[in-house]
Amino acid sequence: MGFKIIWSPSSRVDFHNLVSYIAQDDVLAAERMGLHLIAKIEQAAEFPSSGRVVPEFGASHVRELQVPPYRIIYRVKETTSIIEVVRLWHAARGNPCI
Repeated sequence: MGFKIIWSPSSRVDFHNLVSYIAQDDVLAAERMGLHLIAKIEQAAEFPSSGRVVPEFGASHVRELQVPPYRIIYRVKETTSIIEVVRLWHAARGNPCI
């Protein structure tokens, strides 16, 4: 059984902004990217340790999956079986802040 997924307010804004930005040029590409990101997040819920530890933070409970050019940053809360999506970060923006 997978972990429950919770989206932080900042990750919701990130998701909306990135899909909206892509949709300015190609609505179908924006939909594909949005669905791909959601699928990756669902993968993290099934396998919370599958993402690598985020190097900038070095905390084992803060992990990421890469969907170039985006990074899905999430926290693993083992005791409550929750993953919290913290940020969806474009790699060109430098280091993520959480």
